Amino acid sequence: MPEETAFKQVDEKHVSVEVELMLWSPKFDLVALSNVQGEVVLHRLSWQKVWLVAPPAEEVKVTALAWRPDGKVLAAGYTCGKINLYDIENSEVLTTLELPGEVTCMSWITQSLPEGTTWSPDPYEDDNASLYLPKLQPLNKSYGTLSKGASVEENVEDSKKLNDQKELNLLLAGCAKELHMFAYGVYPIGDTVVTPAHDAQLKQIHSAEISQDLHLVSTVIELSKDDSQEQEFSIMTFDTRLLSSRYQELRILALKCGQIATLIGYLQQTIQQMSEAWEDILMEMDSKLLKFAGEKRKTGTSTVSNDFLELLMFGTPSPELQAFLLHELTEKGLKNLGHSIETSYSNIQKLVVQHLQVVSQAMLYHLSDLRGMSAWYEKFGVLGMHTQKIQEAVTAVGSFVLKTSEIQQVIDNSIKNFKAFFRWLYVDILYPVQNSKSLVQLLDILLDAIHSALSRPSMVIGSSFECLSSRHLFTQLKQDGDNDLKPKICQFTSNESQYLYTVYTMDRLPSETLIILRQSTKGGSVHCEAVSIKFGEIPKRSVDTSGQEDQERCCKHFLQDVGYYDEKTLSLLLVEEGEDETPVLVQLPLVVIADSMYTTVPPDGSIQGFSLNVIDIAEKLEFHNCQRLDNMKAHSFSVSGTRKTATVLFSSKRRVRIFLMDAEEEEEDEDEADETGDLTEADISGVPVDTSGVPEGDSDMRGAPEGDGTMQVEDGDSEGQEDKENLNFLSHSSDRTPSS
Repeated sequence: MPEETAFKQVDEKHVSVEVELMLWSPKFDLVALSNVQGEVVLHRLSWQKVWLVAPPAEEVKVTALAWRPDGKVLAAGYTCGKINLYDIENSEVLTTLELPGEVTCMSWITQSLPEGTTWSPDPYEDDNASLYLPKLQPLNKSYGTLSKGASVEENVEDSKKLNDQKELNLLLAGCAKELHMFAYGVYPIGDTVVTPAHDAQLKQIHSAEISQDLHLVSTVIELSKDDSQEQEFSIMTFDTRLLSSRYQELRILALKCGQIATLIGYLQQTIQQMSEAWEDILMEMDSKLLKFAGEKRKTGTSTVSNDFLELLMFGTPSPELQAFLLHELTEKGLKNLGHSIETSYSNIQKLVVQHLQVVSQAMLYHLSDLRGMSAWYEKFGVLGMHTQKIQEAVTAVGSFVLKTSEIQQVIDNSIKNFKAFFRWLYVDILYPVQNSKSLVQLLDILLDAIHSALSRPSMVIGSSFECLSSRHLFTQLKQDGDNDLKPKICQFTSNESQYLYTVYTMDRLPSETLIILRQSTKGGSVHCEAVSIKFGEIPKRSVDTSGQEDQERCCKHFLQDVGYYDEKTLSLLLVEEGEDETPVLVQLPLVVIADSMYTTVPPDGSIQGFSLNVIDIAEKLEFHNCQRLDNMKAHSFSVSGTRKTATVLFSSKRRVRIFLMDAEEEEEDEDEADETGDLTEADISGVPVDTSGVPEGDSDMRGAPEGDGTMQVEDGDSEGQEDKENLNFLSHSSDRTPSS
């Protein structure tokens, strides 16, 4: 490391709406934000806005963000219990997961491979169904454009963005008293109710992390207390050996179920377009029958639908309908009506032949595959795959396929007789008679059967999680008028040392101490050790950026935020003791904390009451590990070790500073990016910038070129509510020189 600070401030930007959460992409120079309005916003490193999505409903807020490890999908958890997976290219919702309550935490990890090995699907072959099954034709925005080829999405067979997924990756989500796991963010593979020890009541899951070797899950939970003036926090560890021992089978199962989920979505859209084509005929008729319907309402004799049903079924019109057909409809009107009906019929026929039959056959193929897998109990049956349940789903799909064939035959035989065709369509699609089931009813039966067959593994795997230990972390007393304490919690895995780290604070922010707790990820181990760190006098050159060598140094610092940088480094946001609370950005190499400094913690003991070694970490830092942030008050930050970036949020939550963390290495990294496959901002230059629906306060972002350092400050932002940070920024922006 050179004898100069490695941090470099590259920009300072204004945000039009208060920011609540920030998270950098692990692969791209993109940062995701959520704000107080419940919106999710994606920005580039240059702070150019890529897109903005509104919350799924009014008064809904974002509670958690998580990136898929390849950086191509962003998950946002909401207070309403929904988790939306967004495609970063166009903000399209790829998948919506429904949880039974507010999403309290999320993390998304990828399975690690043993050192020196490369990924391989062995002993199984990759799914080659695409070689045999007919391709799904793209669906259109409007059924009326079926013949024009204007498709909604080009690759309909990969609408979940799963084709390039290799290593198993898992999305963990906490919700009320439950922990949910989703393979590739799509397929549920583990639902478990977290039950604290000693009959305590669980209030909330604050954090959850699974080790990258899939051996154990660690959760930080808050317990319900009879005394409302106390908050109690514990950490529970679960053995997940079923996941680690069957990860290859889980990968195959998850990808197969992901394909089925894609087919279900495609099938539902096809049925919807068929319904729209049929409804459009009725709308055309309604426009012609408006006057006639008004007269029927006045006289109160029968209804329009009854009159037409009698005409279609018995060929006998009512006197009112006969008068209407003879005198109200012109010859031209009848021709237009006939043309509209013929067009709708043609569209329904195309949907059945080109879409409905193809997707039904593909679904039957994949379910038959799963039925064969379930018969191999030692590999797949143990995961909860039940042959009888899958056979019921296969039977339901078979019934659906027969119904599509029947529809095709009736359409072909009825082409010359519109009356018979629409009579049959009306009766057979929406209103079945006697023992016959409609297409919509068969679809509902099919979806229920598939859900019953594919949801069982999540219950079986979830019930296999065995609690290894439950340790009390701390109890915090609330003061009058205080809100609930939300401790800073950071969990991550170090594959090299085979530890799962839990880093947390026990006090209200800024906190005087930080606890680092690590658990062995070796299967079945309950070994846990911890150390407490404090923050004294930071090396002088790291905080003195003004050139005044005699500047008085601060002898004590407090922790404002903590974040995972990489397996070997923690990022800390400290503040100096005093009224100004000047922030200091710190990179803490975990290696400076010797193994001998950790204290072993009993499996069921209390860490708060345990005598831990206390280290003044400031004494072990070099000047190049720190950067003093002048002219600001900090609220929180977000860091990314893979992208070597950090974003510090001002206390007003309306402004950010952006840093490169290893500035001296940037040029080398950029030169090697193409060879190593490391994705840079240039790689995502094709991601469109969506300026539709941009708030008025964001007008400076609309059409701004990348790297544009200009900004606009809203009128209300310089009137004192942002205190010191705005005043200093406006007065010093002209002479501020980034550290290098």
